[in-house]
Formats: sequence, structure tokens, C-alpha cells
Amino acid sequence: RVDGTINSQLNFNDDFGLPLGSTPRSVFAWIKTSQNTNTGSVLPFEVHNIIEYGSPTWNQVYQLGLCTSSGTSCSGSGVGGHLALNVYGASLTSNKPVNDGQWHLVGVVSNGSNHTLYIDGISAGSKNIPINTTVTSGNGQVSSLSLTGWSVSLESYLDEIAIWNRALTSVEITQLYRRGANRVKLQVKSCVDSSCNCKSYGVGGTEADCDGDTILNTADINDIHKAEFIGPGGNGTTYYSELYNRQSTDMTFQCALNSTDDHVGICVPDEITLAGSSKPTGPEFLNIDYTQFVKPSANRYAQYRVYMEADENTACGGEPCLPELSNVSLNPSGAVKYASDYVEVKPALPINFTKLYNAKIESSICARFRLARGPNQYYHDGTEWIAVSDNTQRNTASEVTNNILQFESQYGAGSLQVIGYLKSDASGTSQCSIDEIDINFQ
Repeated sequence: RVDGTINSQLNFNDDFGLPLGSTPRSVFAWIKTSQNTNTGSVLPFEVHNIIEYGSPTWNQVYQLGLCTSSGTSCSGSGVGGHLALNVYGASLTSNKPVNDGQWHLVGVVSNGSNHTLYIDGISAGSKNIPINTTVTSGNGQVSSLSLTGWSVSLESYLDEIAIWNRALTSVEITQLYRRGANRVKLQVKSCVDSSCNCKSYGVGGTEADCDGDTILNTADINDIHKAEFIGPGGNGTTYYSELYNRQSTDMTFQCALNSTDDHVGICVPDEITLAGSSKPTGPEFLNIDYTQFVKPSANRYAQYRVYMEADENTACGGEPCLPELSNVSLNPSGAVKYASDYVEVKPALPINFTKLYNAKIESSICARFRLARGPNQYYHDGTEWIAVSDNTQRNTASEVTNNILQFESQYGAGSLQVIGYLKSDASGTSQCSIDEIDINFQ
């Protein structure tokens, strides 16, 4: 890991397994620069460095950078700002510049003596140049501003510099570009109502008027109980994305900085600092892992919203590469949890019986039950089944299975439903679920 500051460079004194000789390799980086590379001191081999390693001897260096118009390392005239591969004595220059102040994925793929430059996923020039890269002590450098010797400075933002010891395929290069140029971002909304209008209720609040002040949600711009789509910072200015798919120790949330807002409980983008790099696995955002996130309220209902963005490009067979969302699967992450009041789980239709034989219920210990016939609900008080008269009257699974035959003797044949009620512990962290309800009847 490097500090990411300006006026800096990274030097390495060993080959660290870098591809040497004429072995295949691929070197790519995201760069953002508007440096005028048509100026600068004239050196024998003048390339504004992105990365280089090797010995300054014929064909023994491997250097990827941007051309100056005055040096001899780049072929052609007016090539300032063009991408270049230089091997000390021969070079390959791209067909267009990249110093327009925009982010670009630039790179080179070398397979023996065959080399191809790429800009934003598209081939930008090829050439046959023999190479025999050799590393000696102190001859490896990654630059974000200045290098000495026979290379010149590159004033640029650099990101995701990577070296492979094989030649990437065109499909892999397109995918590499799309990972940065195509963005899929998400925000979530947590709600207490099925229409997902309210994140909470004020006194007298309803689905149509969350704070209960008699002003409908559609007209009430000051209703603090209305649900909104939020990202990891707690409001609509941030998004869950691949950028946040990293170790929690690599993310710092300082919501009280108040740099551009005055809310100490909300983190706007410039109050969130990201370090390290994204995980190679698919993104997963769990409150238990990302404790610094401003968490959505623990409610029964939720919605998500997807934003898809793409840089202007023609990297997919001459057509724009656009983000794709082919499948969405919503599942509970780990245990099923209900943090507020009991959630009722009711079968769609009752059974109709003339004779009950037995019942089997498998559930979490937190689950509770009632029996119902029509609009009437019943619970067993330890002696008999009686009509429910208050909200606390529910039975455990064993109380239902041990006494269900008594229901027939008290109320006779007819319709019957077993209604479940689920509620986690006070912290909202315990699992609560019903796995099976099986009634043997005739």
C-alpha cells in the first residue's frame, strides 16, 4: 500500500516476480491527467512515466507512459499526450492522446515480441518489437509525479495499477474496462408500512401521513418520519457500490466533520475516507461487518433502488458498453430477524376437518401461536382453549401440539387455522422462524 499523495513515486529494488525476458505480460492502469506533454526538457528517450522496470540498455527496459512531442521514444509528429510503450531503442505509440482530464484505462499487452496498446478497452496500436527485460537493483518505478534519470514527470492521478504475467484476452480487457467505466450503485429504504412511505410513525401517524400532523406525505416537506432512499452515509448523497466492498478497517466515517453539511449523524461523501482496495469477491454489505455505516432502521419492509451509469465509450464491438443487471435475488442474510412487534404469519386458507389426530410444529423458541376459526382466535390457558382477549395471549409450539385435540372436543368439527407470531429478542439479533406446521386430520 502507498500513501496516495502527490509529488510521489514508488520504487522497488527487486523484480518481485515481474515478467522478465520476453515472457508474456499485461500492464494496465487508470489515469487522469491534463498535463501538457508537448513541453519539457529534451532527453534521449522522453516518456512521461506511468510504470517502468528494467535496465536502461537496448530492449532491456519496459516502460509505459505518455509521449512528449520532443523526445525520440515516440514515433510520429504531434504525439504529445499519446500512450507509449518504450523498450529503450524502439517504441509503440497509440493512435490518440489521453491527456484530456478524464479517467482512462490505459495499458499494453505483450506476447513475446508482439505488443498492443489499449485505451478504454479498445486496441490503440500494435507493433512487433523484440524485448529482453532485465531488472537490476533500483530499476523499478511507479510514478504519480516525478522520476529522475532518463524519464520525465507525469502529473496524473493513478489508480488500480496492475501487472499480469500473461497476455490478457480482448474479452478480459473489455471486462476490466467495464468494471471501472460501468457502475452499478444501490440505495435502500426501510419502512414500517407496506407502501414504504414511512420509516417510523409520529403520534397519530399513518401510511398517508407519517408524522400525524394532518398534512399528507405528498405535501409535507418537513415530515421527518418519511422514508427515503439512503446510501452508507445515511442520506441520498451516497450509494452502496463496489467502492464500499472492502474491509471495514479501510473505511473511515467522520460524519461530524461538517465540511459541507451540518448533520453530525449523516456522512456526506467528503466525510468518508476509503483506503486499501475493493475485495475481489462480489459486494456484500452487512451491518455486522460495516459497523461504521449509517444503518437503515430495523423495520419490516424495505425497498432498493439501482442506479446504472456508463462513461461514454465504444468498447463493446463499436457500440457502448453499458451496465447490465441480469438477476436480482433477495434473501435474508444469516438469521431471519424481527426487531419490532410480533409479525403474524397466517396460512392463506384454513383446513376443514371432521376429526383431528395430531399436530407437529417445528420452530424457533421465540415463535408463538394461536388457533383460529373464522374471525375468532383462541389460546390455551393451561386448562382449555379460550377466546383471545388481549395481545399477550399466545402459546408455544409444544402447548399447541399437546392440546390441539382438545380444541375439537370444545368447539367441534369445522375450519381451523394455526397462526404464527414471530419476534426476535430485544436487541433484534436472534433468529426467529417457523420451519414446519403439519396437522393430521380427516
